[in-house]
Amino acid sequence: MAHELSVENAGVHLPHVVESVQTLGEPVYFTQDGRRVAALLSARDLEALLAAAVARGARGR
Repeated sequence: MAHELSVENAGVHLPHVVESVQTLGEPVYFTQDGRRVAALLSARDLEALLAAAVARGARGR
């Protein structure tokens, strides 16, 4: 299940949120006015997403 945190509360909880993302491997969405506006994911997950995007782009050429 996706975790959500308001932008207004993010600063206070950021160390815990970063630890949670690293240990659980699940992204956290930041919300503003009830809408998702940003996300935090682990560096490993981001690198995997970027590598997959590059691989897809190379195949599509």
